[in-house]
Amino acid sequence: MASSVGKPVVKVDIWSDLSCPWCWVGKKRFDKAVEQLQDEADFDITYHAYVIDHGTAPQGEAYLDYNLRRWGSDGWCDGLRHSGRPDGASFGDWRWWPNSVRAHQLLLLAQEQGKGREAKEALLRATYEEGKNISGVEALLEVAAGLGLTQSREELRRCLESDAGRAAVLEDDRLGKKELGISGVPYFIVGAAGDSGRRYALSGAQPASAFAKAFAKVLAEQGD
Repeated sequence: MASSVGKPVVKVDIWSDLSCPWCWVGKKRFDKAVEQLQDEADFDITYHAYVIDHGTAPQGEAYLDYNLRRWGSDGWCDGLRHSGRPDGASFGDWRWWPNSVRAHQLLLLAQEQGKGREAKEALLRATYEEGKNISGVEALLEVAAGLGLTQSREELRRCLESDAGRAAVLEDDRLGKKELGISGVPYFIVGAAGDSGRRYALSGAQPASAFAKAFAKVLAEQGD
């Protein structure tokens, strides 16, 4: 990412799952902290794929069916909704628990074209606020239509159905779990651009103030 003239750059690597409701809450809080500092710094944000449940049905699972299968009820979601609502994650139309592998393929593809943040927002919003099931290619093509990607619809279809795209997602997932030891998402690593300075890890849907504090530490170190 090119820095604006005179602005330091904060680099953030984010591991998250597109079928993780707390990742939707975490994204809204993270975005709030970025907005608070956008006049002081540029942000180089890279999203990484993380698949919480490889046992999710390929076509996704209905919201209540999944909750019953995993936890016996959806009672825990009441606290989730209450926590996310003030940050703009209202879960207004949450019908599906998607299999996220193909959605991650679209996200990584969009990121290569500088559209990662837009794709992340669109995919999570589609799942939790618009009642969409982003497990399948057709739903993903609908999301992609609003991102302004360079590929045609048929080219995108081939990308989303490709073994190479799936392999890239699974390698990202393996890296996060096996090499970095990430056991829960969202997970954020914040530092300066390049390899200089300390890096700060934040796990979970932290409040915006926690992200802002980490950003401030990175900026202070760059100013030393």
